[in-house]
Amino acid sequence: DALAASPADSALVDAVHAYLLRELAHAAYDADAHEAPCGVLEMAQLIRRREPRWVLQHEVAVATALLSLCLDGSGDVHPDNLDAARELMLELVRKCHGPSAGDGGGD
Repeated sequence: DALAASPADSALVDAVHAYLLRELAHAAYDADAHEAPCGVLEMAQLIRRREPRWVLQHEVAVATALLSLCLDGSGDVHPDNLDAARELMLELVRKCHGPSAGDGGGD
């Protein structure tokens, strides 16, 4: 198949996605994120597109950022960010540990 990615292409895509995910997770800690969109929706799109094994490798960084938003939800966090963070946290757990994960993270 001419459209199949080579191992080098796949590794590059993995690296770019990992970088994007780290930057988006970091944005959740930014003080300005409490007032405006902070990357949660973008993280959700990336997590939905990737396979469970890849998401599991980045689960702790994403979950920590999302929990930071949720725990700081004392009124300082924009309501849209708070709702999106809660929804993504549930989706993250289901993708990494739910029935659809299969053997996605097991070694």
